[in-house]
Amino acid sequence: MADSYATKQFIETFYKIKNTQIIPYVFTFNPMNGHKIFDPLNIKIAFFGYISKRKGVDRSIEFCRLLKKEGIDFVFDIYGNGPVNLYKEKIKKAGLENVVYIKNTLPLHLVMEKMQCYDFLLQLNNHEGMALAVVEAMNCGLVPIVTPVGEIKRYSKDGMNAILLDEEYDDNLHALVEKVKNVLANPSIYEKISSSAARTFINYKKYSEVLINVIESYL
Repeated sequence: MADSYATKQFIETFYKIKNTQIIPYVFTFNPMNGHKIFDPLNIKIAFFGYISKRKGVDRSIEFCRLLKKEGIDFVFDIYGNGPVNLYKEKIKKAGLENVVYIKNTLPLHLVMEKMQCYDFLLQLNNHEGMALAVVEAMNCGLVPIVTPVGEIKRYSKDGMNAILLDEEYDDNLHALVEKVKNVLANPSIYEKISSSAARTFINYKKYSEVLINVIESYL
């Protein structure tokens, strides 16, 4: 079983397995209700996951350094575990200790509640499956700033329900900053992307529904 088409391809290629079943990590979320208040002069960004280079945290720190250089006011909160002291040093070295903070990992049942406090989800990794944090954030109306990897590239579209970092990733961080600046200069664009993100998974079959169908297919 796989959580996404991207994971299915990897499993079948690496392990030489055929007919892997996809059971996407889309659960019974409550999509954002009503209008999301957005203040482009004081933006709030978050990351939820393991703190590592593999998860794109180093790239996200560099992106934040470029944001600050452009005079953009923001806070970036990192929720996760990992080599915290190492990343606190990276944040300090980048001159971001007053805007980038590492927070404790949250219990899973509190993640979406906390997401409601933010405007953007920042996740700039090289590899991904379904990307549960991105799915949850979109359901909360957050605008994901992400790399189009794994299943993300199948359910997100740049400028429609997400802001995508173009390949080659590290070479295009400046261009990503310009995309974000355009959204901040036009709050109506943010509102459209946020609303579209919140509607992305409305018609998706949920994890439990697909799992039951897969089990029944083997009976």
